[in-house]
Amino acid sequence: MFWDLLCEKNNLHKISSPVDPTQKAFLAVERELGLTGFWESTPARNKLREELQKTLLLSEFANLPSLVKKRAHITSRIMKLAEKNNDIILYAE
Repeated sequence: MFWDLLCEKNNLHKISSPVDPTQKAFLAVERELGLTGFWESTPARNKLREELQKTLLLSEFANLPSLVKKRAHITSRIMKLAEKNNDIILYAE
C-alpha cells in the first residue's frame, strides 16, 4: 500500500523499507477499529486520521521522500481501505 503511494519511478532506490510505517499504521487502524461504533463516530475517525498523519510524520521516516508531500492522500487511502476491509482487519488470524 505505502510502496505504491510513496515510490516514484526515479526514487525507487531511495526507499529502503516501507514495512515500518505500514506496520505502525496497521496497528493504529486495528486498535481503533476494535472500538464499538467506530465508523459511525466522526470524532473517532478524526482521531485515527490525526494519529495516522502523526505516524507518517515521525522523524524515523524522514528518509522516505514522498511521505510528507503525500501524507493527506496516504491517510485518506488508508481510511478507505480500512473501511472496505474492516472485517478482515478485525477478524483475520
